[in-house]
Amino acid sequence: MIFYIFLSLIILKTKYYIHNYISLILFCIFTVNNDFIFGNFKNIKLIGLLSLIINLVEDLLCCYMKYLIDKKYHSYWNILFFTGLFYFIIIGIYFIIIIIKDPYNNDILEVIRKAEKKKIYYS
Repeated sequence: MIFYIFLSLIILKTKYYIHNYISLILFCIFTVNNDFIFGNFKNIKLIGLLSLIINLVEDLLCCYMKYLIDKKYHSYWNILFFTGLFYFIIIGIYFIIIIIKDPYNNDILEVIRKAEKKKIYYS
C-alpha cells in the first residue's frame, strides 16, 4: 500500500487530501500492531524481503492500469480481461513446467492423488 501511494504520487501525479493521509497512517499503525500481536515479525527472514520486489511490480501494474483508465480512457473490463488472460497464461506455463519437470512426484498431482473420492448417488 505504501509503494502504491508513492508510485501514484510520482508517476500519476495524484493529489491526496489530508483525510487520505490520516487513513493511510492509521492503517499502517493498525497493521503493524496486528503483526506484533500475532507474532509475524518473528518469522521474518532475508529471503522474505524479496516479496517487496514482487509488491513493487504489482503496484507498478496497478498504476499503469489506473493511467490507462484515467488518461487513455480505456474501459476497465478490457484492462482486467487482458490482465487475467496474462496471469492465466503465466500460471498455465508454470503448471506445465512443474508437470514436465517431475511428472510423478510433484505437489499438484500429489494433492489430486490424495483427494478423497466420493460417489454421488442421484435419487
